[in-house]
Amino acid sequence: MYRARRIHTAFWITCIGIALAAKSEEYRARTLLRLDGANYSLYDQEYPNRSRNMHSIIYGNPLDSFPFQHLRAYGFEPRSGDSMPDTPRLAGAAGLASETGDRLLNSYSASSGNRDHYTLVTAAARLPAVPGYVYSGYRYNDMHTDKFDNMWHGYEERAGVPMDHDNEGLIHEAQGGYAFVKQGFQARGSIAKYGYWGHAPIFFSPIYRAGYKTSHDMRLALTDRTLFASMGFNYHKDYYDHEHGERLQDFSLRAGVRQPLNKRVKGQLALDVNTAVFPSTKFEASVDDSFGTHLTWTAAGGLYNDFHPFAGLALCFTPVSIVSISSEAAWDLVPRERPYLYRNNLRAVDYVPEAYEVLTFHTSVEYADTLLFPVMAAVWYDYCDRPLWERLRYEGGRAVITQDTLGNAATSHIGGKASYEITFRKLLVDLWGNMAITPGGRLRQFYLPHHMGTDVGYGSRRGDRPYAGMRFEHRAAAVFRYYNDEIDRLQELISPKVVGFSFVCRVPFHFPVYPEHIGSCVWIEAGPVHLNKEFLSEPNLENQRIREHPAGSLIGPRVAVRFEGTLR
Repeated sequence: MYRARRIHTAFWITCIGIALAAKSEEYRARTLLRLDGANYSLYDQEYPNRSRNMHSIIYGNPLDSFPFQHLRAYGFEPRSGDSMPDTPRLAGAAGLASETGDRLLNSYSASSGNRDHYTLVTAAARLPAVPGYVYSGYRYNDMHTDKFDNMWHGYEERAGVPMDHDNEGLIHEAQGGYAFVKQGFQARGSIAKYGYWGHAPIFFSPIYRAGYKTSHDMRLALTDRTLFASMGFNYHKDYYDHEHGERLQDFSLRAGVRQPLNKRVKGQLALDVNTAVFPSTKFEASVDDSFGTHLTWTAAGGLYNDFHPFAGLALCFTPVSIVSISSEAAWDLVPRERPYLYRNNLRAVDYVPEAYEVLTFHTSVEYADTLLFPVMAAVWYDYCDRPLWERLRYEGGRAVITQDTLGNAATSHIGGKASYEITFRKLLVDLWGNMAITPGGRLRQFYLPHHMGTDVGYGSRRGDRPYAGMRFEHRAAAVFRYYNDEIDRLQELISPKVVGFSFVCRVPFHFPVYPEHIGSCVWIEAGPVHLNKEFLSEPNLENQRIREHPAGSLIGPRVAVRFEGTLR
């Protein structure tokens, strides 16, 4: 029942983004918080206890679609529909980014390692005789690493040896893949070689992972049923002690069949396997029905391989086209992740996660009028009987991190979101915001009360026309809490509020020969320029650097330049 939901704020993985002033299909109350230039937490105010990338080791971006961040603007998608969209014969993008104050162009050498920079190269080509395409991409990302640098130096001083792989970037990855769609059959897959530095819980210490991964998805629509299967394999080494890699193999599989049970009701049977968690396997059956356009419902249930049951029910009632009322309830088991022992620059740390039952309920009312008055507004209530917290204790000089529920932890909260769009010819203005409160004065482990902003764009982001956009953003201070048994109290990490501007522009180039076949443009992105009180009282680059995540690095404005080209 933990379905991924679309995000309002699109982004380039290390740049403030190509998404400035972009209007998403559906506005969601989500905030992406950078720990550094490569690792993110995604906080969802509507579903705070199901926010992603908040626990265990934080690796990368939970909504990362590399290498499709820019290729998708030309029809190349990581998930295609029933038909292949009209794509150019060839599309490619190459970009560089750096924090303001660093050189954008940096020489590649063994000593520099291109530190504090971002490099991206992606390409996709349509297959000549069949409806499909192939793609490839390479990226190197070592942006905003000040906190990691300090930890690496501290470890080297205490251990007498440097951490392995500390000069290879927060992320370096090469990937290639394919997609094919024809007559009800879809197939896509990829293979990648990668190395990631991630953040461990509470201490947010660096842990390195390197390996190979591959994934493949297939879907076949027959006359009376649909067969689907997704498979992934990840062979990697995790350097918990920073010197020796522990070899691990993770296998995932989801396969099943979906078919009509009668004229209205559809049923589905599915098998899920994920060897990185325990219990690793579950069997699920679901049915869904639609009473015209006003009421739809879905019921699901099944068993894990330890015979623990789970069940869920979702309803959506649409009395009129612009109003919808949704509710969902679930009783589930959250599987236990893999425990591990690692070293930070001070001590050994044991991470001991647990599997636990959880009961959730969520209901929302949404108003969305796109014809007479382009406004969207929604309110919601969310309940979780066992919100997950992390707890720190010490045993024989070793730190132990466990997962627990505190007596004063918030189990429910109320919130709302709204957006209003103004369009005049080529000008687009989008005002948006969301907020949430916790009844009864109870505490959340991660708390972000509100986030709002305004996007302004002029021109078209597609085609061969110029475009310029700006985002103004105001985000409240964020708080991360955990319980420290050694001092028997809660501890807090706080990041300041964020108030700032970001900018993006697109400059197209027209070739004098074959202009109908060759297209190219340059994207220039800059920001965010923070308007915090320290900078306003004393304007300098140092006062532009603030923490977006309470445990993250200091992050300042950055500049990115990207070239895109197509051949049709």
